[in-house]
Amino acid sequence: MTDLAQLLERVSNGENGVAARALVAEGAAAVDPVVDALRSAKGPSARRLREVLVSIRDPDAVPRLVERMDDKTVDVALGVFAALGASRDARATGPLLVYAAGGSTGELRQALAVEALGALGDRSATDALAEVAKNAEQDGLPLLLAAAVTSLARLGNHEQAPALLRAWREETDPIELTRYVSALTHVVAPGVLEALVESVKRSDDPETQREAFRGLQYLGSADAATALAEAAADPNTSDPSEALFRLRAITGTDEPADDLEPGVVHRLGHPLEVSDLIPLLDEASQPRVILDELEVITGERFGDPPIVPQGAESPRERAESWRRDNGDRFEAGRLYKFGYPQELPL
Repeated sequence: MTDLAQLLERVSNGENGVAARALVAEGAAAVDPVVDALRSAKGPSARRLREVLVSIRDPDAVPRLVERMDDKTVDVALGVFAALGASRDARATGPLLVYAAGGSTGELRQALAVEALGALGDRSATDALAEVAKNAEQDGLPLLLAAAVTSLARLGNHEQAPALLRAWREETDPIELTRYVSALTHVVAPGVLEALVESVKRSDDPETQREAFRGLQYLGSADAATALAEAAADPNTSDPSEALFRLRAITGTDEPADDLEPGVVHRLGHPLEVSDLIPLLDEASQPRVILDELEVITGERFGDPPIVPQGAESPRERAESWRRDNGDRFEAGRLYKFGYPQELPL
């Protein structure tokens, strides 16, 4: 077997350390072998191979990934579109826009393209994504609507958030309701706070409630803290410990706290400062939770790529480097979504 074949076999069999990093280090040369392996991979093996694909940062990989966008295997599509979004390479915008427009590509690939455009960060895609959101609402396509509205938020545009709220109000399917609530955690518009609070009462699904609690924490307002305290005390809440966890993130206690300032985002009882979140990466039992929060606030993916090359900066080191260069533009207690300042809904 060739060295690449040996590495692929080791990663597929569960070795996600040295072998995975070695594959990533191969850069563009690894794209075709990884994609070919994904065609027959299942379960955890497929997930590990997708992580390799998403972690490759070789510019020469982008044309190869574009060539594989038509592959009919679902795991290949998941890996290729995610890798194009993670590339932050403007050459991916045009091909992704073609898929985002729909037509014969199917809803799944259209949604994957829409998600990738948000991750790519190219604001030239805003008008196209807005059109997708409008059509998805009209045609009743929850997967596509949630993806489009979330990607628009990543690009600093929240104009389609009302469409998400309208769809959320009418949704009765538990799975789609969870999808909408997850999207609501990323957007800012009048009615979002109320929708997150109502979602906890409207659904007894643990995942839906967890997404609503996460969205309330990200708002960080006094009203959000009150809602979390009430949910934690409600015997009908599926996971009161999660509500308490999110409440403590806002107030630093198990109480809503009477001294929270109106119109201010709070963290641990104080107006939120991005610089205060970064040290929590060392303290958290689940650093992924803090990395997700930092991404929603700053738009920066400090935990990306998922497979870090040998000798590369850790997520904490990357976040500290970023803070030194960019931290001053984030005002304490201000609501931000993906690096863009917002007004806190009251």
